[in-house]
Amino acid sequence: MEATMKIEYVWLDNSGCDANGMGIDVFIVLNDGRRGFVCLDFKKDDPLFAEIIANRASSEAKTDGECVYWENGARLSLDEILDAFEPFLLEDASVAGGFA
Repeated sequence: MEATMKIEYVWLDNSGCDANGMGIDVFIVLNDGRRGFVCLDFKKDDPLFAEIIANRASSEAKTDGECVYWENGARLSLDEILDAFEPFLLEDASVAGGFA
C-alpha cells in the first residue's frame, strides 16, 4: 500500500524571495523526507496572498497535512505546493538555519 504524501511542517521566511526582496518563502517538510520551499510570488495577484506579503511580520502559516493555510483564509493545496516546490540543496542548509 502506497503512503499518502503529507505536509509535516511549515515555516515562513520573510527575507524576500522575489526580484525586489519582497516575497515570502514557505519552507516545507514533507513526510517522505523532502525539504524545500515555495516562494509565494506566484500568488501575489490573489488578494489574500497580497495581504500576507504586505503584513510580512504577522503572517503565520499552518498545516493540516493536506494544505498550508493562513488565518485570513489563504490556502495552498498540496498540488500547488508540489508544482512550485524547490528542494533544498545540501549547501542551502546553513542559509535556512539548519532547517534542511
